[in-house]
Amino acid sequence: MVSSYIIFGVLGLCIGSFLNVLLYRLDRRGGIVTGRSECTHCHKTLAWYDLVPIVSFVALRGRCRYCRGKISLIYPAVELATALTFIAMLLNLGSQGYIFLLAHVTIGATLVSLIFFDYLYYILPDKVLIALLIMSLFINIYFRMDTFWYSLACGLSIASFFGILYLVSHGTWIGFGDVKLVFIVSFLLGYPQGLLAIILAVWLASIVGIGLIISRRASLKTALPLGSFISIITLILITYQHGFTKIIERYYF
Repeated sequence: MVSSYIIFGVLGLCIGSFLNVLLYRLDRRGGIVTGRSECTHCHKTLAWYDLVPIVSFVALRGRCRYCRGKISLIYPAVELATALTFIAMLLNLGSQGYIFLLAHVTIGATLVSLIFFDYLYYILPDKVLIALLIMSLFINIYFRMDTFWYSLACGLSIASFFGILYLVSHGTWIGFGDVKLVFIVSFLLGYPQGLLAIILAVWLASIVGIGLIISRRASLKTALPLGSFISIITLILITYQHGFTKIIERYYF
């Protein structure tokens, strides 16, 4: 069993390394699977041994081998986050079968990319959202067909509320990408888990925002990446879904 966690951890690191490529190239309209990785400072093409997840960052002490430019901590953070997600999902969802586990680690990796995409660039790429929607459809059709329309209604209802906020504020309170993510997440989780995820995400964003204002690191006009908070909460809920389901059944019903 320990070997399974090691394998999943290494797989998570490798997928995290790919997500770094996704983060870097999609923002720059580059090809995802074409071209070679390069230093963001000197644009020197990197060798394979410069790209070993975590190991290369530690060995190079966080600097480019060629120009000594500082490597962003985002790179190892994405790799570690993906690895920990894979291990946590194996621990909590592994008993549900390989198809269930594979579907959820795919969703987990997609959510990790959205966390960092919105944090870094304040955008939620349609390509990534479409991938998440496809996996949400698969989960609902393959595992929860009996509640498919209920989950769809949940997604449309919650997203409609945020869509109204978007229209009323002309996009100043919430971005349209956030509206699309709210729909997908609510559809993925169903009711009441979907509603819980959005409420917790808004609370978390509010707490962080208040903390930043108190510490004078932000103002009332500072934008926060709501998509990152939604993705974080969703990731936690789907990883520990059985525990949260028991809590909801105990206190909600």
